[in-house]
Amino acid sequence: MKDYEEKSADYDLAEELKGIWQAIVKSGIPEEVRRDAFCELLKVNLSGNQVLAPHRFYSATENSTVEAEESANGSDEDILARIERETGVTRDVIDKVFYLDDGVVRFTKHVTKYGATTAEQARTIAQIIAVVYSLGMNKQAVPLDTIREACELMHCYDVKNFVSNQMTKIDGFILKGEGKNRRLEARLTGIRTFPALMEKVITNG
Repeated sequence: MKDYEEKSADYDLAEELKGIWQAIVKSGIPEEVRRDAFCELLKVNLSGNQVLAPHRFYSATENSTVEAEESANGSDEDILARIERETGVTRDVIDKVFYLDDGVVRFTKHVTKYGATTAEQARTIAQIIAVVYSLGMNKQAVPLDTIREACELMHCYDVKNFVSNQMTKIDGFILKGEGKNRRLEARLTGIRTFPALMEKVITNG
């Protein structure tokens, strides 16, 4: 009986691994990053956390043909519904932290709720916007100018240190490009922290 149970368990695991790999292949992720995507998605499965679609791990190079990149953004309500569905963060919590104004992310709380320092505030704002772009709008990355404008409105923009300090070394997010083409890209590890980040904003102070 024990041998049968062990074989059954091995079979289930093999099928699960096969399913993950097939999903990655079908997603359109380039071959050179499929192995990394498989490892990351396997970690998510084993941790018991919500499993995101494979293309969320690889939020794409300029030549990527991921199907989601071709879809329309939809209305503000559509975007927020996608974020709620993909992250598990309820609409009630989302509305307490930010809202959308014709596709533009606006923040509802006083800037101090987003962090203790201007750098922390700017990073929190950047992370939220990047996740909205990735999950809600199906865009590869958010232009740094978009984040800069949001930080200026929230009075946490540091003109001298915005790129060199505020936007660097954000875990789970990658700063790409040069000059006016700079953009922030949310990776799977960054997207997975979104619920905790939202909860932190809600409970701050």
